Amino acid sequence: MLVADVVLLLAVGAVALLAGRALGLPAIVAYLVAGVLVGPGGAGLVPRSDAVSELAELGVALLLFGVGIEFSLDRLRRILPRMVASGALQMAGTIGDRLGERSRAAHLERCRPRQILDGLGEAGERARVDHPD
Repeated sequence: MLVADVVLLLAVGAVALLAGRALGLPAIVAYLVAGVLVGPGGAGLVPRSDAVSELAELGVALLLFGVGIEFSLDRLRRILPRMVASGALQMAGTIGDRLGERSRAAHLERCRPRQILDGLGEAGERARVDHPD
């Protein structure tokens, strides 16, 4: 069954790639749309399975590798101050939100170091890098 799923994914991915190129979209966008459409969250042509999940994780690792290869250090140097400032602002806002939430709830623990750690953890979970270019 895995072979049939992979063949189906490759076929839909190839068609999506051709359609994406005709529309001027990057290949990764076409592949992601194809995966969403065919996968269990879309049409359900490829059901959830451990083998497909492992292949998906491998695909994500390769995607991150490809992004890393294409990423320019000069570009990183240009946008680093903006990234650091926006990340610090996001973390400060999240920590402030958590501290305010905790202080409003009288029945919750009032340990400030624990609240700060909770806020840092939540800020880290919410963190993402936006590339305006």
